[in-house]
Amino acid sequence: MAKIKNDFFGVVYARKKNGELVKLRAGDTVPSGVEVRGDLHAPTASKGGTRAKSITADSDTD
Repeated sequence: MAKIKNDFFGVVYARKKNGELVKLRAGDTVPSGVEVRGDLHAPTASKGGTRAKSITADSDTD
């Protein structure tokens, strides 16, 4: 199941398909029947997670 990302600040309110209102915070599991925007989802191992990529610039040395 999806979770709300841990660095999310605040709460998000969503409705289940039956109309019930659900309040979600950082780290909460998103219940079945509830859809939230993808950018609120915590990274999962199956999605590859998020890793910082190191970028090195080639420099000319004189």
